[in-house]
Amino acid sequence: MPLELLILGTSSPIHTGHRFGPSQVISDGTTNILVDTGWGSTLRLYQANLPPQRVHAVFFTHLHSDHTTDLADFLVMRWVGGIRGPIPIYGPEGTSRMVKGFQEAMAAETKYRLDHHGEKL
Repeated sequence: MPLELLILGTSSPIHTGHRFGPSQVISDGTTNILVDTGWGSTLRLYQANLPPQRVHAVFFTHLHSDHTTDLADFLVMRWVGGIRGPIPIYGPEGTSRMVKGFQEAMAAETKYRLDHHGEKL
């Protein structure tokens, strides 16, 4: 089966009005792998009719901020969209620490959503 590359964003660390942060999806039509989560990548997934719930794994090429800053939004939108299990996340040394940091940063938001919207989620 052929692979497809979907470009979600190609910008640099300096934001521009017409380009989103670095991110792409590699797909074989069944499995969707998100590569990097640059700013706006979660929005771009929705615009491409490929919501975070349909992504099967995340890979980081490196941990510069312009490749990672949308991870929190991606994880929250996966969870709000009904996915409760973990997603495999791969990357260079430091990736696990970064993911744990994003999860810790979002812990209060997660508690708030459960307390106020629990059964709706």
